[in-house]
Amino acid sequence: MKRSLPPAFIRASMLVLIGLLSVSVLYVAAQVAPSWWQQRGALDPTQTADDYAAANQGQVKNLALAAYQEMEQHLAIGAGPELTAMVQGWQNTAEADDFAVVTVGQVKAVALLFYQRLSRAKRGKTLPWGGGIGGVSPTEEDYGVANLGQVKHAFSFAVKVDLDGNGIDDSQDALALGLDSDGDGVSDADEIAQGTDPYDSNSNLGTLLGLQVYTPVEPPSA
Repeated sequence: MKRSLPPAFIRASMLVLIGLLSVSVLYVAAQVAPSWWQQRGALDPTQTADDYAAANQGQVKNLALAAYQEMEQHLAIGAGPELTAMVQGWQNTAEADDFAVVTVGQVKAVALLFYQRLSRAKRGKTLPWGGGIGGVSPTEEDYGVANLGQVKHAFSFAVKVDLDGNGIDDSQDALALGLDSDGDGVSDADEIAQGTDPYDSNSNLGTLLGLQVYTPVEPPSA
């Protein structure tokens, strides 16, 4: 007599299979490693990757710090105040627990700041977990423990763009050439020196101070 499997066992097996398939997709995507991983010491090419292993907070911090340094060096606008504050906040090691596991939601929250900065620098990137660049919508998956493959996939973005092949990021070239990326009449270099956003025409010293420039009128003749 042929015995059938209990429905509960079938459902559980399907959930496990779906989970393994989703992790496998992340694993394959993570194989295309951006060059800054190795250049910044975030990836050791001599070690065998175990992308299914649980990730800890220290590993996420290490990868995020490497991404921060890459942005500081290559983006004309730098990594920005939000990422700087986050990285500096990690220096308080007394309260850190870098060996604690990290959740998928925590990985998303950290990585999102980098994607938002890349978007601000006109380096349009698609979030690897989907959704808009404006924020993260919590899902049930976010409470699960993240594995190394998922962390690597979240940080698999390139920072440096060098279309002319001169070894210098294009945003740095724009500074040297005196370009005005947002067309507000103020060069990118001057906006960065003033602390304004060279990619936002509504952000320049005049708008920050609330100043308006009027064409002088000739006084009436006597």
